[in-house]
Amino acid sequence: MVHPPFLKDILKIAIPVSLESVGQLMLGFIDQVMVATLGAIAVAAVGLANSITFVFIMALAGLANASAVLSARAFGAGNHNLLSQLVNVGLLLGLLFSGIVMVPLWTFSTEILQLGSNDPELTRTADGFLKIMLLALPLMVTGAVCTGVLRSLSKAKVPLHATLFSMVINTVLAYLFVFTLQWGVQGAAWATFAAQLFKAVYLLIQLYRHPSVHWISITPARIQETAKDLLPLSVPMMATATLWAFSLFLYNVLLGKMGTHAIAAYQIIRSVEGLFVVWSAGLAAAATTLVGQALGQNNIPLAQNRVLSIQKTGLLTGAITGVLFFGASYLLPIFYPKVGETVLHLAFIGMIMNSFFQAVKVQNMIHGSAVLPSTGDPRGVLVGDVVSAYLVGLPLAAVLGLWMGWGLPGVLGAHLFSELIKLAIFYGRYRRVNWKVLEAA
Repeated sequence: MVHPPFLKDILKIAIPVSLESVGQLMLGFIDQVMVATLGAIAVAAVGLANSITFVFIMALAGLANASAVLSARAFGAGNHNLLSQLVNVGLLLGLLFSGIVMVPLWTFSTEILQLGSNDPELTRTADGFLKIMLLALPLMVTGAVCTGVLRSLSKAKVPLHATLFSMVINTVLAYLFVFTLQWGVQGAAWATFAAQLFKAVYLLIQLYRHPSVHWISITPARIQETAKDLLPLSVPMMATATLWAFSLFLYNVLLGKMGTHAIAAYQIIRSVEGLFVVWSAGLAAAATTLVGQALGQNNIPLAQNRVLSIQKTGLLTGAITGVLFFGASYLLPIFYPKVGETVLHLAFIGMIMNSFFQAVKVQNMIHGSAVLPSTGDPRGVLVGDVVSAYLVGLPLAAVLGLWMGWGLPGVLGAHLFSELIKLAIFYGRYRRVNWKVLEAA
């Protein structure tokens, strides 16, 4: 069982973060439900565009995660000047990297979308949505860095409040833009932009109001000093997140060869599944914060015990959400009444398959997003993601889905098998963590 004091510490962070993560996904889910009234092509177009932006959002989130890990250590050590320097430089690098990403994506958006679908109407619809979402990319990165740092300061409720407010803004504006003004899928994108703008500004204000964080002028020397610690951790995490998210885009490319119905069903599966798996997302944030703070105090036994408690809690939450996800598959016709019987049937099968792997996915999330990076092994996450996706999942998906003609169920089966491979790699890497080196750091 989880030791009661640890459970209290875990839940203090995990519950607000999980609620915040659910709210964040609800932003996308609300958009998708509204867009679904426009038909299967609209759903597929939004999903295709999001699969592209998701690659780079996840890549830049690697910088946010690294900032959170180092901020937790600095806060645990009581070094407020270092903490403030990490925050300032992390935000600057986030804006710089997002700008670098935006230019080529905007310039070659049509060509990139055509990799995922040969349907001219679908790619044209997706292109308008994608360009608006690219404008929101710097806002999302700013929000992600602020969120990670605030969680590391044990202020997990602040991002929750920001997400709840932005969810209300997104819902109201999406309804206005999509239905009243009839802007179509672009209306949903502009609603998301406005919500992300509010969230980024709100989080920045709250972060700099914290007594441990203050503005420090950013000089080349400070950038170099911070980057020396931040980049060795963030670059592997950014590479890992990029490769993982790109593998999801490649799954979309495979599904694109199976038709619009397969793409639309896959997007529905991912959106609905996200609403359940993120109930365990707070455990990853709890691991980053609690393990990082323990390491900042050079308390290795405390860090080890906290990891064990979070692992056990993840098994329980994964089992519960798996059962709930299974039941939710029967509600698809209520939320997606206009996507067609074929799409609903494929989505139903996919949700049933995924429901049995929720506990596995939760453990992979805990170890890949928090435990391994916090214990000094971000490369282990890279190895797990590359091997499971590119050497196992994608080749197997091509064989089962295309060559053997199993379609979407074949692709999903390959993806789920790759999650088992990833879990084995992550657990193997964690068992080899050198705690003595961490204690001496």
